[in-house]
Amino acid sequence: MLRENLRSAYLLLNNESANSSKHLEEVQKVLKSAASDCVVQERNSFVAFQANTGVEVCTYRLIVKNAYSLLEKKNPVKLEAEAMLDDLIRYLRYGPIKLEI
Repeated sequence: MLRENLRSAYLLLNNESANSSKHLEEVQKVLKSAASDCVVQERNSFVAFQANTGVEVCTYRLIVKNAYSLLEKKNPVKLEAEAMLDDLIRYLRYGPIKLEI
């Protein structure tokens, strides 16, 4: 979905026959849609993660965001879900973590 939105924005930007004001609004709408559910923390690790797993980080973030949007604002399950998501992404990115004691 993210790639499709970014591609649509690119095609809109290259369309010279579009009305400039309306055209700009449409490009902004598509870019906001693409960015709304995805935050890239570190560009290189993001690209590496996608290359290694074939799954966009945005997909995981969107699932957690949608699930915990149904919970109350101060619900501790939200924090736990976010921590679990971060652990999953870290695991998929770097593999199992070996703890040394």
